[in-house]
Amino acid sequence: MWTTSRCSSEFGGTYRLVTLPVGPTGRVTLEALAGGRLMHIDAELTVGGQSRSRTGTLIDPMFGGRIAYHITDTVGLWFRGTWLASESPTARASSRTT
Repeated sequence: MWTTSRCSSEFGGTYRLVTLPVGPTGRVTLEALAGGRLMHIDAELTVGGQSRSRTGTLIDPMFGGRIAYHITDTVGLWFRGTWLASESPTARASSRTT
């Protein structure tokens, strides 16, 4: 039997670079963003009464940008793109046998 659990969170901040008016009530904003992504994975494999498990925590830096189109003050659309490092020097993993 194979079981896994995973938890991930993103954190960071944005900096508004520019706001441009569009039409009578709309506006477009361009923002830079930087932060990180934290992932924790716990996996266990049981075969024939023997069990193996592995736990890992990974923290990756994340950089990107966001473009938002504000149709009104309360309604908007946005597009976000990020670059996430695939291997981080802060990755840590441990294993245990039960």
